[in-house]
Amino acid sequence: IKHYDMRYEYYGNSGNNFSIGGFYKDITQPIETKLLVGDDSYSLTYINGESAKVYGVEMEWLIDLSMFQFDGFFSSGNITLSDSQTTLSAEDAGTQSLKRRMTGHSEYVLNLQLGYDSANGDHSGALVYNVFGERILAAGAGDRGDAFEQPFHSLDLVYTYYPTYSSTIKLKLKNLLSEDFEVLQDNIVVKSTEIGSELNLSFKMSF
Repeated sequence: IKHYDMRYEYYGNSGNNFSIGGFYKDITQPIETKLLVGDDSYSLTYINGESAKVYGVEMEWLIDLSMFQFDGFFSSGNITLSDSQTTLSAEDAGTQSLKRRMTGHSEYVLNLQLGYDSANGDHSGALVYNVFGERILAAGAGDRGDAFEQPFHSLDLVYTYYPTYSSTIKLKLKNLLSEDFEVLQDNIVVKSTEIGSELNLSFKMSF
């Protein structure tokens, strides 16, 4: 892998920071996921493409929201916008295109967090949102098109309480939007998994 990037970073008061950068990756023999020909059970195999490239921009930030009279609150996150292209041999591509987006690559990834830290250090919390764009889970084979994993919108809530210096109580609520895992192939749902929401309460003490 040959990797090139250029980045600008800014650091301000109260821990505020911001960065933006561009990147380009030139990859030899990338590992690609491919469906098996004639397999109705949706089995996968792995092949090496001839070459691939990935390029895009990414941004990150951390902002103290006390300037807006929201004491203790902060915002952080990152956004990546990118594209890719992989080149396959005629033998591996079969009836599919010799060039396409890399498997597992999303054209956008977004992570956002609204956090809170109390002034006395006893409490902290975060509301976290993540999403990725549609991505090829596995390349098509034969007359079967590429299988696309659909965007997954994740919203989690985490609250932490420190009753003493050596103890921690943490509450996690995961997948509040009740999103499901879904794969489309030729615009037909071929795989779907109900993820559900999750609640987790834990207590930790150090001795």
